[in-house]
Amino acid sequence: MTRRLCALAVAALLSACQLPPPAPSIVADRPSADSWRAVARTADVERIDAIAADWEAGLAAARQAGLNGRLSAAGAALAPDSALPRASPPPGSYQCRLTRLGAGPGRRALIRYPVYFCHIGVEGAWLSFAKQTGAERFDGYLFPDTDARLVFLGAAAAPGEGMAPGYGTNEARNLVGVFERVAPMRYRLVIPSRAGARLDVIELAPITAPLE
Repeated sequence: MTRRLCALAVAALLSACQLPPPAPSIVADRPSADSWRAVARTADVERIDAIAADWEAGLAAARQAGLNGRLSAAGAALAPDSALPRASPPPGSYQCRLTRLGAGPGRRALIRYPVYFCHIGVEGAWLSFAKQTGAERFDGYLFPDTDARLVFLGAAAAPGEGMAPGYGTNEARNLVGVFERVAPMRYRLVIPSRAGARLDVIELAPITAPLE
């Protein structure tokens, strides 16, 4: 038991010492319009407008699977009505964690993945978001929408690719979502209908106040 506790303590210390990658460069051109609806593809506008229905279906699947306790433990991050005013995040490095909700047949209804690093950048007058580590990387821009949310339009990088293409460059790579603040210095990016799931919910916390 003592050896196991020591091993866990060493692992925790090593994890705490991990440093975020350098701030990424967003290669996509900055948006040409202030309105995300003027930039987004019609199908992506429909996906964003359907997020409320995706929340309902994803949470229903998790509850049906008996995961009420895990939903409660996640708190505001997985509560669809928890968005707060002033959604714009401060630039810098963040710890991020993905929760996948409402997966299809043969998959778990709620999956939480390990913590990784994200970055909020400033590109001229625009805020950018980049997922820097983990199995998949993507980046894009955060468009102002309402006081309680921003809209993310971005794209995923292919395996082995140095940087992601811009939104709209490759239809199959496009990613869209809604960015919200859910608590003091806690944010989430909600990506609808992806990878066979109803929702991907990415929690963000500054590395000075990391996720537990």
